[in-house]
Amino acid sequence: AASSGSNDGIRGIVVGTGAGAFSPTGTALTTYIHSGTSAGRLEYYQDTFGSITSNRRFFHRRSFFNRPGGTIIIAEYGLHVRTFFTGGIQSHFLMFRTLPTTLTLANLGSGVFEYVIEI
Repeated sequence: AASSGSNDGIRGIVVGTGAGAFSPTGTALTTYIHSGTSAGRLEYYQDTFGSITSNRRFFHRRSFFNRPGGTIIIAEYGLHVRTFFTGGIQSHFLMFRTLPTTLTLANLGSGVFEYVIEI
């Protein structure tokens, strides 16, 4: 499950401040920004998905809001998914990690990150 609800920063599109080198064995962002309303955290809004287009693409999008104050610089984002196995065992992993041009969110600033996935 890659979808998540509001303020669920555990799965879905998540953001961080780290810009460390890519590692093929990495399972998380370098420096994850937690969900919340205190300083240094972001409000994570619910993930949204677009319908599959005729060229077999769809988008997975998430918005973030910097309510608590202070500036936050986002330097990485990724798609964190959770899988379920027989017997109720869960596994979490980072499906994608992207190092965009940094996004600076000032106090009361917002941002949107999106993946376009082709199947």
